[in-house]
Amino acid sequence: MVDPDKYRSAEDKEKFRKADPIVFFEHELEKSGLADEEHFKNVRQEVEAQVQEIIKFADEGPDPKVEDLYKYVYAGEWEERPELKGDPL
Repeated sequence: MVDPDKYRSAEDKEKFRKADPIVFFEHELEKSGLADEEHFKNVRQEVEAQVQEIIKFADEGPDPKVEDLYKYVYAGEWEERPELKGDPL
């Protein structure tokens, strides 16, 4: 597991926390009267429930096959990309 504290100072973390676009957007929605803290609380609870459901699905599902490990990770093969065929420059 990666330790983010190893690479960022406390000052950097505080700077990025203050510039968090999600927090900024929440404040803008509150100022405009489009949402309140109760709304954000409900959204967070819904998202947390969805995340837990996805984690449960992944934990209970079968392990992927070894031959599928790199499926959909990289761009398609050359054969599937006719625009890339030809002599190199």
